[in-house]
Amino acid sequence: MFPFSASLRISCARVTGRTPQFLCFVAILLACVLPTAAQNKINTVAGGGFNSSLNADLPAPTAVTEDASGNLYIAAPPSQYVYEWNKTSGAVTVFAGVGYISYHHITQKATTSPLWSPSGLAVDSHGNVYIADAGNNSIRKVDTSGNMSTVAGTSKPCYQTACGDGGLAIDAKLSGPQGVAIDKAGNIYIADTGDNRVRCVVGVATGCNTNKTIPIGTIVNYAGNPTTACASSTDPCGDGGKSKSAYLNTPMGVALDKAGNLYIADTQDHRIRKVSKAIITTIAGTGVRCGNGTEACGDAGAATSAELAAPRAVSVDGAGNIYIADTGDQRIRTVTGTTINAFAGTGKAGFSGDSGAPLSAEMTAPNGIYVDAAGTVFISDTGNQRIRTVVGGTSGKITTFMGGGNGGDGTTAVEYPPTAATPILAEPYQVAVDASNNFYIADTANNRIRVVNTQSSAITVAGVVVQPGDIQTVAGTGNVGYSGDNGPAVDATLHSPFGVAVDANGNIYIADSDNGIIREVDGSTGTITSLSATNALTLPSALSIDKNGNIFIADPPAQVVWELSGGSMNVVAGNGTAGYSGDGGVATAAEVDVPFGVAVDSNENLFIADAGNNVIRCVLGVKGGCGAPGKGYNPGTIVTYAFTGGYNFGGDGFLATKAARWFANEVYVDARGNLFIGGGNDALVQRVDLAAQTVLTVAGVPTEWWYYGYTGENIAATAAHINNIGLAVDSNENLLIADAGNNVIRRVPLIGVAHLNHTGLNFGKVTVGTKSAPMEVTLQNTGADDFAIASIVLSQGDFSQTNNCPLTPTTIPPSNAANPMTCTFTVYFTPTQKGTRNATITINDNAFGKQQVIKLTGVGD
Repeated sequence: MFPFSASLRISCARVTGRTPQFLCFVAILLACVLPTAAQNKINTVAGGGFNSSLNADLPAPTAVTEDASGNLYIAAPPSQYVYEWNKTSGAVTVFAGVGYISYHHITQKATTSPLWSPSGLAVDSHGNVYIADAGNNSIRKVDTSGNMSTVAGTSKPCYQTACGDGGLAIDAKLSGPQGVAIDKAGNIYIADTGDNRVRCVVGVATGCNTNKTIPIGTIVNYAGNPTTACASSTDPCGDGGKSKSAYLNTPMGVALDKAGNLYIADTQDHRIRKVSKAIITTIAGTGVRCGNGTEACGDAGAATSAELAAPRAVSVDGAGNIYIADTGDQRIRTVTGTTINAFAGTGKAGFSGDSGAPLSAEMTAPNGIYVDAAGTVFISDTGNQRIRTVVGGTSGKITTFMGGGNGGDGTTAVEYPPTAATPILAEPYQVAVDASNNFYIADTANNRIRVVNTQSSAITVAGVVVQPGDIQTVAGTGNVGYSGDNGPAVDATLHSPFGVAVDANGNIYIADSDNGIIREVDGSTGTITSLSATNALTLPSALSIDKNGNIFIADPPAQVVWELSGGSMNVVAGNGTAGYSGDGGVATAAEVDVPFGVAVDSNENLFIADAGNNVIRCVLGVKGGCGAPGKGYNPGTIVTYAFTGGYNFGGDGFLATKAARWFANEVYVDARGNLFIGGGNDALVQRVDLAAQTVLTVAGVPTEWWYYGYTGENIAATAAHINNIGLAVDSNENLLIADAGNNVIRRVPLIGVAHLNHTGLNFGKVTVGTKSAPMEVTLQNTGADDFAIASIVLSQGDFSQTNNCPLTPTTIPPSNAANPMTCTFTVYFTPTQKGTRNATITINDNAFGKQQVIKLTGVGD
């Protein structure tokens, strides 16, 4: 797993830096609308754990640094934590972060302040720790008292302009900063990755090569051009000139030597650059990418004649030797003087070699490198979920220092609040259910498929025994790779699986996304195989299985959706060109844009999350399918099923085709044909009612659609904040949410809620034998699922009623206050004798509470 994190790869930048100003108001409003308040609540059902030992799960670590006391700090971006290893006690604890994505632009304890993909680390001479909080577009500082503050960035992204240069760093904008370094004077150097430059926050007067006195805390451009990247990696890109006028391309790492020279991992230029006295030069790499890490690519020769492959980090030891995390080559390389040599790794991706010579070890996508004062080399072996150390140089030994755990397999799937024993999930993109409502998790950044047993007794899934309530891995070792076919799935390696589905026979299908293939795990034997027909895929993101066992596969980069049927692959939607056209015509001639999610209903209607177009499309499986938008069309026709294509969220509660939502990227169809929509830039789950064709939020706060975060446990789902991608609905109409940004799976039991605007009518005095004026009561479904009325019973004859409420099998869809969908009871009182007369109208339904009662009273006069 390479950072940027998986969550960053599939959504545009969300609005950040907001606080939940309206949360209390929303909760109060819901309490008024839903007086019973025991239905449609959200709860965590898997994940939320954190690392508490050296051998626990460590999702995709990217950086290590050390303070003066020898304590280590480790960044694991998908976990949303920075960990600390205490040299004295040997204990591993959370140093910063809360395990979910959000942003608090205030100073508070680091262990109560959220991060988003913390990627780079540095320590200053006072013991303060700096974090490149990449997803939050900020640099954070944790002081020696454990308080976290922001020293650069507002959380909003910069789009390749000056973005605050010359002003205070805390008011400037950054773009996905991946690296940070601090010099002896306290100047802060930032690898402002998305802006293709390095910026510097002035720590002392005339710092950052400004050569003039400017206020401390000012941010300036240090290297690279804020408006453009280097046009070609083999161009000079400004070498030999002023660093501020040079060009970089996606710089991800920075480091300083004892003399204060700055080294830059110029990642997409495949070079290491050096800035000395404001002049930039290349000290390693030609700009040509090394095509095969197992080849020398210039080792033992001049570093400037060598080839690198997307180096992501650099470190300098006390003697001035330069260590390079040559990520794409699966190696660590060193530059001594002007000569480059291999230091660790064979160049082949994999995991092997612990306790042996570092040059004989295999590693996968090493993203980070750090050399301490004693010469110990710490390698962030990102793809193998480990920090590895090399002591004694190339003639020494490589060992795993931290990581490699199983993420809590064999333990209860959830504890709330979470503890060190709670299972660890890492950016779980998708969730699926089997015929018994056990659920399966695409634990994406952990490179695993896991199952949670929802039964009261043990089950066996793909040869793995799972105890009641426990979580277990059924595919993947946790390491990045592509291996293990025709053997046990638990011994195979996967690479960032985005999607998972289970067929009627219990076979598991995996969108092994970064390997570009679909893999099948036999539900009985646990054997994993690659489906060879799916070799045509580019990056499969989601899959859905129809009643005949055909598999529909979303392939976003290829701009198509495929069907795998009988061993043959065919395109069923999209013509391979990004765009938005073709509605009302044949689906294979239409243009789509980033089709990320797919779902198929019982009538073979195929729903597509056409994320780049901000719409949901539907390909008719039967004549007149796809609801109202597909009326009259033939099978194979594509139509827009939901949303207008607009970016600004709106229309919640109204017709789905009139609403708007930004980059929704996952869909699921329940057993009754209702469509659920999740993911993208609006942190919500919405439901499109099959009959009414209205769209309604059922999880997440619709008035705070922009607020991603993790708030609310055992409260109304529409008062809770989520950061979701995939979703599923089980046979009991429980909504399961892959809350990827929060590293948990959450569940919402969906049920209709019958809300009467009056629960009693008082007609007062009415002359005996005279019919009163009518009084009315409206009934609205304010829940999250349809409900049906079985019968309506009036208890006695002095009262009469008429209504337009449908009886079963017709159902009443849920609606909100913006567009209430109601039926009405019109009631009359005709007293037959003097005195108080009472009656009830009893509504027998399957909504929450099962029975609604309207009390009637009047006085015969």
